[in-house]
Amino acid sequence: MGRNKAALPVDATTLAELIVARLRPVVAEILVCANDPEAVPTALRPDLVVDLHPGLGPLSGIEAALSQAKGSMVFCLACDMPRVTPELVTFLISMSTGQDAVVPLVGGRLQTTCAVYSRRLIPLVSAALAAGRPSVHRALMEWRTTGVATVSILEADQLEAMGFGPELFVNLNTPAEYEQYRRSSGLA
Repeated sequence: MGRNKAALPVDATTLAELIVARLRPVVAEILVCANDPEAVPTALRPDLVVDLHPGLGPLSGIEAALSQAKGSMVFCLACDMPRVTPELVTFLISMSTGQDAVVPLVGGRLQTTCAVYSRRLIPLVSAALAAGRPSVHRALMEWRTTGVATVSILEADQLEAMGFGPELFVNLNTPAEYEQYRRSSGLA
């Protein structure tokens, strides 16, 4: 993107604030994880949780959220996924009973930054980061195949059958994708 995605303007707010406002009614707690606290919009700083291992990517943010969460399960969502709906979040959370992680598989890719994680994973996440393995995908597959964690992968057809199409999982990674999102959402 070339600039801070969380602070991208969307109508009269920022991308991160828009997502938080949309999800606040369906989650018990909001935690805004950041590698760089200064990059977080001012209005969201009361909910700020700083990465415990800065610079190690999404797994570090997941670790920070799991470490600070009050509840037993945490829904994680990247700030560049503004099409995720409260209904999708509620569905993913409902699928997490008895699981250590619930992760959608869309377009052949695990959507690790739109997933539910159990606080039981804290030692496994911390160990992966300490060992220099910051890949969320790699960690999930390792935990699943070794049986140290129950990882439920929701296939795209299962999600679509519930009304959750692949368009909900689109990340805004380029200025063109951001502008297209603003136009298609009537926010330009």
